[in-house]
Amino acid sequence: MGVFLGVLNQFRERMIPPMQLTDLQCKKLKPKNREYKKADGRGLFMLIKPNGSKLWRYKYRIERKEKLYSIGMYPEYSLAEARNIHQSLHKMVTEGIDPIAYNKNKKQKELQEKGQTFSMITYQWLAKHKQEVKHQTYETKKSRIEKYILPSLGNIPIRELSSQDILSMIKKIEQRGTFEISKRAKQHCSQILRYALACGLVERDYTVDIKDALVKHKIKHQPALIKPEDVKDFLDAFQRNDARLHKQTRLALEMLMLTFVRPVEMAEAKWEEFNLNENKWVIPPERMKMGEEHIVPLSKQAIRILHELKELNGNREHLFINQRDPKRPMSRDTFSNAIRLLGFQGRHTGHGFRAMAETLIQEQLEYDFSVVDRQLAHKPKGSLGATYNRAQFLEKRTLMMQDWADYIDRLKF
Repeated sequence: MGVFLGVLNQFRERMIPPMQLTDLQCKKLKPKNREYKKADGRGLFMLIKPNGSKLWRYKYRIERKEKLYSIGMYPEYSLAEARNIHQSLHKMVTEGIDPIAYNKNKKQKELQEKGQTFSMITYQWLAKHKQEVKHQTYETKKSRIEKYILPSLGNIPIRELSSQDILSMIKKIEQRGTFEISKRAKQHCSQILRYALACGLVERDYTVDIKDALVKHKIKHQPALIKPEDVKDFLDAFQRNDARLHKQTRLALEMLMLTFVRPVEMAEAKWEEFNLNENKWVIPPERMKMGEEHIVPLSKQAIRILHELKELNGNREHLFINQRDPKRPMSRDTFSNAIRLLGFQGRHTGHGFRAMAETLIQEQLEYDFSVVDRQLAHKPKGSLGATYNRAQFLEKRTLMMQDWADYIDRLKF
C-alpha cells in the first residue's frame, strides 16, 4: 500500500507542480542589496527589487528561445490573480503561441481599429463612389454627409458604432422637420456600412435595425402652379417686379419657365452648350440626371433672352454667374428664392416649372404625353423607349417649345 501511495504522489507532482509561494510569504518578502527571485512553479516567479518592488514574471521557452513575460506588480496583482494569468499564458505556450507576440499583435490591431473611425471609412467609400457617379451627385452626397452625418458619427470607431448611434443622429434631423434629409442620411449610412461590411470592418448593416423607429413620412411633391389663372397671376407679379429682382435673376427665371429644365441644369448652363444658329441647347450627359445628352429646342423668346444675356455675361463661361464670384455659376436656389420674393412661397418652386409645363402643354396645347415626357428628359419606359424617343420626337418637340412660349406670352395679357 505504501508503495502505491508513493507512486501516486510522484504522479501528482508531475501533473500538478507544487505551489511554492503563499500569500503570507508574498507579503513578508523583503528587499536585498541585489534583486532576487522566488519561484512559484512552471516558470512563474516573483522578482524582488532592491527598492522594494515586487514583480510577477513568467519565464518560458518557445521555438527554442527563452523569453520573459511581465505580468504585473504585486500587490496590484495578488498571488491568485498572477496564477490565473500564468495559467492562461502557459496554455498558450503549450499550444505553440508566443504570448508576447500575440499581445503585441492584439494591441496593434486594437490601435488600428480605434483609428478606423466612421469618418475615415466614409471618406474611403466616397473616394470609391466618386468613380461611379456623376460629379454633381458625388458633391451633393459628400456635402450632405459632412453636414448631417459626420458631426454625430465621425469620431466613433467603426467597430464600436451601433444602431443606436445612427438612430440618435437621424432623430436629430427628424426633429428639424427635414424628413427627406433624414431618409437620405439613413441611405448614405447604409451604403457606407455595406462597404465596411465588405472590408470586414463591421458584422452587418445596422441601419436595418432602426427602420421601425423612424417616422414614416409621406413624400410631398414640390408645389407648382398648374392652373392657367394661377400662372397668369405669377406672370403679373413677375412683370410688376415689386420684389425688384436683379436683371440676371429675371432672365434666368424666364428662361427656366420657357425651357422647363431642372433648376441645376439651368443655373450651371454654359455658353458652349448653345447653338444660336440652329436654335438649340445641347446639355452634355455629365450634367443630366439620367446621364444622357439632352436637346432643348429654343423658342424665339428664348433666343431673345440669350442675346440679352450675351450683353451681360457673354465673356463668362456660364450664362448666369455668381455675384460674389463671377467664375462660378449662379446657385440653383436663386430660382426658389426669387419665387418667394414674388409672393409665391408654398405655391410654386423652381422645380415647379416642370410640372407647370407638363400639365398645361397636355391640357391646353393638347400635345401627346410622350412628346412632353421626352422634353422633360425623364427616363423612357420599356426596352425600346430610349432609342425611339431620342430619334423621333425632336421635330415635334421643336414645335411644342415654340407653342409653349407663345402660350406664356398670351397669358401675360
